Amino acid sequence: MLPLYNGIPTFAFTPMTYIKSPVSWLRAISDLGATNSSGPVFAYDYCIKRVTDQQLDGLDLSRWRSAGISAERVHDRTLRAFAHRFGPVGFHAEAFCPGYGLAENTLMATARPHGEAVRVLPPEAVPGSTSSTKWPLVSSGAPVGTRVLVVDPSTRRICPPGAVGEVWLSGPSVALGYWNRPAETEETFAAKPAGPAEDEAARFLRTGDLGMMRDGELFITGRLKELIIVQGANHYPEDLERTVHDTSPVFAGLRGAAFAADDDAVERLVVVHEVNRAKLADEVVAEIALTVRQAVTERNGIDLSELVLVPRGSIPKTTSGKVQRRICQAQWADGSLKVIGSWPGGKPRQADRQPHQRVSGRAADAAQLRKWLVRRVAAMSGLGVDQIDPAQPFARYGMSSVGVSQVAGELEAFLGRTVQVSAFFEHPTVDALVRHLTGSSPAVAATTATHAPQSAPAAAVRAEWSRRPSSGWGYDCRVGCPGRPASGGCCAMVRTLSPMCRRTAGEWQTTTTPIRRPRAGRSAGGAVSLPT
Repeated sequence: MLPLYNGIPTFAFTPMTYIKSPVSWLRAISDLGATNSSGPVFAYDYCIKRVTDQQLDGLDLSRWRSAGISAERVHDRTLRAFAHRFGPVGFHAEAFCPGYGLAENTLMATARPHGEAVRVLPPEAVPGSTSSTKWPLVSSGAPVGTRVLVVDPSTRRICPPGAVGEVWLSGPSVALGYWNRPAETEETFAAKPAGPAEDEAARFLRTGDLGMMRDGELFITGRLKELIIVQGANHYPEDLERTVHDTSPVFAGLRGAAFAADDDAVERLVVVHEVNRAKLADEVVAEIALTVRQAVTERNGIDLSELVLVPRGSIPKTTSGKVQRRICQAQWADGSLKVIGSWPGGKPRQADRQPHQRVSGRAADAAQLRKWLVRRVAAMSGLGVDQIDPAQPFARYGMSSVGVSQVAGELEAFLGRTVQVSAFFEHPTVDALVRHLTGSSPAVAATTATHAPQSAPAAAVRAEWSRRPSSGWGYDCRVGCPGRPASGGCCAMVRTLSPMCRRTAGEWQTTTTPIRRPRAGRSAGGAVSLPT
């Protein structure tokens, strides 16, 4: 709402647009001279992985002064890798502004002030580091209009600076509670620290996050309820998952979930991890497991009891991309996970996948296009080509909106023309999409217009762009109103808050939009701008 209230021109990106073409975010910042743009950690990691050397040509990120990054625990490795990758095109590491927030606090709680260097603490700087985080900690900045306490969750006493505890928040931005959930509201929004308090009337929001305050800045170390305790030692699942991820190429770019299984009052470590294979022989699974076990033992000081390998996209996630470990643990416990291989014991799935090869070119007949799509669906789902039925829906193979958006971007490069993401939902099978794209079904014209899709948004809004634009994540903000503008209501509100609005097909559409808000959890961060 801040850009709307202040009348700041902004440029809006939907998540699908970004997944389809991550360089479009950077190109908008470059072409429009944006100085303020924010995104989740995933956005920066995705750019590092997907933006090619050729796409760097012509980018100028030197005017990007504030690069907000949040939504999940920020890793020093992400900051360094992004600065290294995009430093040659003008990005300055000093622009990073890590922050912390959550929906229950109306997003932002802490942030790094613009122009100050990001503080990073080595693992040994954390009390009890032999049993806690094994990765450098990135500061989430100082409190912004919010009182931040770090509290011992068992005694509810305020922790001294530098000690790890649960993060509690209080202030005008904290919500009143959960709608029609009084018990959860009382537990989460009405916490009070033990001992004498400066303000007896103050009520605190329990975030469920672990962190510590140091020199007035907040450092997030993990999640309280997901903490793994084995043999009296505390371990953060994020650290274990990172260790496992780094041990083998089969885990590259995929997600894992670490949790403790309680067997006869003895907790043991179980890791479920996605792999980029459709089939693994027993001996291969065993070799991977032994390599992982060694790495976990050496780096984290804990023995791995069970490793479960699952297909790409199998681990449940929130809409903002966070791993849902408790749901994954429940699926593991009830046997509903689709397992490729497990150790110890277990049998790999009897699935085979032929090696797939990306096809390039600017034109394709129906047979070529069908073959290309089948191979991409197989690669995205972790199945064999012979397991993909072109007449079955994409959803059958676990292709979410993120996967569909990624394939749509690749398909544009293959065909040399624009492919709308909506085409995958309107024609939800390989056969149906092939008929649509080759002109054997109606309404193909909208999909076959040839232009440079990444430069179109910049051209459309350049005339309206002001001196200090912003760019970021969000949805188009359309306010439907059957009445006339003079009748008041939503139209009057929009016109009052922002002079930059226009009426299209009976709707008033502003040139600024509120940020896309994730589910209860970390903040998505940042302003958004100019829907077209």
